Amino acid sequence: MAHLVRTLEVVAILASLHLSSPGGVEAQPADDQPEEAPLIDEVTTEATVGPYRVTIDRPSEGGELHVFRDGTLVFARSGRDSIVHFFFDRRASPGTDITGEGIPDLVIHTTTTDYRYCCDALLLLELGPQVRVIQDINGRYGNVWLEREPENDRWLIKLTPLVEFMWHSSHSGSPQCELTLAYRAGSFRLVTTELRQPPYSRAALRELAAGIRESGTWLSPDERALGWYPQDLMSDMVDLAYTGNLRQAYQLLRLSWPRGAAERERMEREFDGILRDQPEWPEVRALNHLPPLPGAAPADRPRICDPT
Repeated sequence: MAHLVRTLEVVAILASLHLSSPGGVEAQPADDQPEEAPLIDEVTTEATVGPYRVTIDRPSEGGELHVFRDGTLVFARSGRDSIVHFFFDRRASPGTDITGEGIPDLVIHTTTTDYRYCCDALLLLELGPQVRVIQDINGRYGNVWLEREPENDRWLIKLTPLVEFMWHSSHSGSPQCELTLAYRAGSFRLVTTELRQPPYSRAALRELAAGIRESGTWLSPDERALGWYPQDLMSDMVDLAYTGNLRQAYQLLRLSWPRGAAERERMEREFDGILRDQPEWPEVRALNHLPPLPGAAPADRPRICDPT
């Protein structure tokens, strides 16, 4: 997916980064930011929001984030142990109310150049009478960023996570989804209205299963030794779950499976556990409790999740 290029852009910034010159800025309204502003501010290291002063230290070995209120340190986070760096967001400048609750907020991008720790993430803080951590949102080997939705007067979080990194596949075969989060009930939660799709027709499901069953991955000694399965099986099962068709995900597995029942049943249990481990599982589960949408989708319908 093209969104992974954002990671490369951030890495390029970090690769050229030394010590940023300190420079305090007073928070500007979000409306002053251009619509296509870069995601992160790689220059600014200090901002003021009412009684709060926010500072970012960005040495090469990992960063420090500090929030002071009237000169007293009230929040801190270090990235030294995992080589994490902190950046202000350009689209939602410090003090922008991203939740709609009328309280200033702070959006901090975190990223790392150390392959052992992954990946891009957002730290969301509420700067009310006290500092409150709204949420930590990890890109999960994908990307995460903030977008303004003018028609509904709200902020959305977009992310492209790998639902399970290298799950019976290579990195490039890991299922990657395009998801949207919106704020409700105290945190940003998965928006499922645009994910929901009608189930595949019986013929379409059998067509997908036949393609997976005929994959050369099943016959490759090297890939079998690695425990890999066809990447389309992984991504199609996740896509079916995230579009409200979890029952068809298990049907697809059974129709396409060329090996023994014991291995398939183990795969079913793994898949169930992986879904339940995802942060958006409560919304995905609720989506799959709704009655199926009417109609029958063709095999080439648009996907929410694809191999990377």
